Amino acid sequence: MGRRGNRLINLPRIIAAGLLSGVVTGCIVYLLLIIMGTDYLTVSLTTGVIVAIIVFAAFRFGDIPGRVSVYDRQTGLFNENFLAECRFRLFAQADRQQKKVGVIITSIDDFEGLDSRYGKSATATALKHVTDGLHEASRTTEYIFRIGGNEFLVLFSDISEFGHVKKIASRVADYCRRPMALNGSEMTARISFGYSVYPNDGETFEEVLTVARQRMYLEQKGFVESSDDGDGTCDY
Repeated sequence: MGRRGNRLINLPRIIAAGLLSGVVTGCIVYLLLIIMGTDYLTVSLTTGVIVAIIVFAAFRFGDIPGRVSVYDRQTGLFNENFLAECRFRLFAQADRQQKKVGVIITSIDDFEGLDSRYGKSATATALKHVTDGLHEASRTTEYIFRIGGNEFLVLFSDISEFGHVKKIASRVADYCRRPMALNGSEMTARISFGYSVYPNDGETFEEVLTVARQRMYLEQKGFVESSDDGDGTCDY
């Protein structure tokens, strides 16, 4: 569940909050106008609608004081604030249904050096490119997180075979490793992946994530070794 899914997950609650706020505000304004001897129903309704729109927009697109955001501002993906709740729910569901949970971790390995190599906005382009790649390969039952400056995490449930996770990781890799367009030219970035499956690779989320990271580090080592050949490219 990527950006599109993320934006829909709390939509009913957001709409309800906006409508409730609008109705309450409209009623209060209407009563005040009656007390003042003025019956301006249109003014009350208009005020209620405006408040509803403001509340909806604040919940949907901004931050309200005291409300913890679960979205990454740059990518629109989930952030680590939602990770604990999501992983608990998915792992518990997998235990009940005797299913598996897939984990894919992705890293833009040369993230901090992109701007110096390709110019301003290169890092933003890389973030968008990887985010689009994760969306492209994901299903509506998957949850996509940005868990660091250059790292992304995908959790998906209802997995019956270990090989399914490898196929999804391969799809993500195929897309994310395509050249990116930047100011009329092409840009490439070193992007590595690791994957794991619960409960095959561990009994807890931390254990499963560790295995995924270890596989990613092995791939990153392959990047370094192939880059040392002198041509500055990576072979897979």
